[in-house]
Amino acid sequence: MKTVGLLITCILLACARARGDTSYVTTFNSVVQINSIGQATTFASGFSGGGPGGVALDSSSNIYVSDSSGGFGASTILKFTPSGQKTTFASGLSLTYALAFDKNGNLYAAGDGVIEKLDSNGNASVFASGLFPALQGLAFDTSGNLYAADNDKILKFSPEGQQSVFASGLTGAQGLAFDSSGNLYEADRATESIFRFNAAGGKSLFANVANTGGAGVLAGLAFDSIGNLLAVDQGNTGEANGRIDKFDPSGSFSVFASPGMYQSRWIAVQVPEPSAFILLALGGAILLFRSLSNSLQRGVHDEGGRDFGLLCGGLRVV
Repeated sequence: MKTVGLLITCILLACARARGDTSYVTTFNSVVQINSIGQATTFASGFSGGGPGGVALDSSSNIYVSDSSGGFGASTILKFTPSGQKTTFASGLSLTYALAFDKNGNLYAAGDGVIEKLDSNGNASVFASGLFPALQGLAFDTSGNLYAADNDKILKFSPEGQQSVFASGLTGAQGLAFDSSGNLYEADRATESIFRFNAAGGKSLFANVANTGGAGVLAGLAFDSIGNLLAVDQGNTGEANGRIDKFDPSGSFSVFASPGMYQSRWIAVQVPEPSAFILLALGGAILLFRSLSNSLQRGVHDEGGRDFGLLCGGLRVV
């Protein structure tokens, strides 16, 4: 049964990967959508003034974007359906730079010295205040603790709002993201580096982008479905050279997307749910494992001896 369970898990993961992640990146005046192979299209535009800032996704794949187009000093949070339909989720908030959802579906907005908590109806309350004037990153761990990039340190908040310093001695902390093992990654703008912190706050260098051909102005971070870290390089001021860097779990670098974005900022990755499918065959199907050249071949056959190849979302006779 363990083998069967492992097989089904592998199939589900393969299906999710085959369908591909979708990334959303905010720029100076737009939200860009990037598919799993780095092709970019404009998802939303028409922003002005301060433009879009933080971006986050809820459990229904809706996209939330903080918008200060009305002028610096205040923000509105816009909600987009996956098809791009726009509504206003909340308004009258502090100038917002970063967004993150907790496991209960509450949205947290970090901005001008304050972190605000919004329920599913957009009602806001102050979660924490008296912080650095431009908080640049938010991330939750699996226990529901909130981490905030506070310039030269990373703050940790319990679900009840109790504050402590998780890490210090940083230089321009920006985006934050957790990997599947519970390590926290931080984009450090002044050093053009990405640092990794274990659960106890131990710090190590994960990557440096100083000599990768980009501007090295790091902003948002997010992980894709297979454990690669995507990092936004904002680009040089006044130039449309923003890009998305990709680092595999070992820290190996490649450029994921380079669509000529102007002042790219924050990123959120939509990881697709595996297609819901049941492995069936008329007359009673069984899982067939057969050995060929010392490798496992996976398939399904019915009692008539026909093999079925596996597809995301169904079966096919082969």
